[in-house]
Amino acid sequence: HFTTYIFLLISFLAGRFETSFLLLFIIIFHELGHLLFASVININASNIIIYAFGGITKYDIPLNINISKEFFILLGGPLFQLLLLLLINELGSFININTYEKFVYLNKFLFSFNLLPILNLDGGKFVNLLLNKIFSYKTPFCFEMIKRFAGF
Repeated sequence: HFTTYIFLLISFLAGRFETSFLLLFIIIFHELGHLLFASVININASNIIIYAFGGITKYDIPLNINISKEFFILLGGPLFQLLLLLLINELGSFININTYEKFVYLNKFLFSFNLLPILNLDGGKFVNLLLNKIFSYKTPFCFEMIKRFAGF
C-alpha cells in the first residue's frame, strides 16, 4: 500500500528505520503464514496488502466456506509469528542485543494486539467463527442469547 512507503520514508528521516523494518518484517512473515496455510488446502490468495501497521490477505474463496478451513487459514499467521519468535530466540546470540530486544517486543506486541476480539483482526475473526459455530445462522444473536440465559 502506498502509505507503507510514506511510513518508511518518515521513519528513515526520523532515524527509526530499524524499528519500522522489523515491524514490516513481522507483518510480512505473519501474512505468509496465512498464505501458506491457505495453499495447503488449495485456496489461492488474490491479493496481499501490507500496511504500515498490519496486513490483509484476500482469498479467492466462495462465500460459504467450511468453518474448519477458515479456522485453519486463520491459525497460519499467529503460528508463523510464534515460529519466527522461536527462531529469533535460537539465533539471538548472533543478533545485536538492541535489535533482538526490539524484535521480541514488537513481535509480542503485534501478536497480542492481533488476538484482540476486534473484527478484521485474527482474534475478531476467531470469535466470529466461534459464534457462527455455536449459534444458528438464521436466529439473530441477541435472541439466541436471551433464549439461552433466560431459560426460554
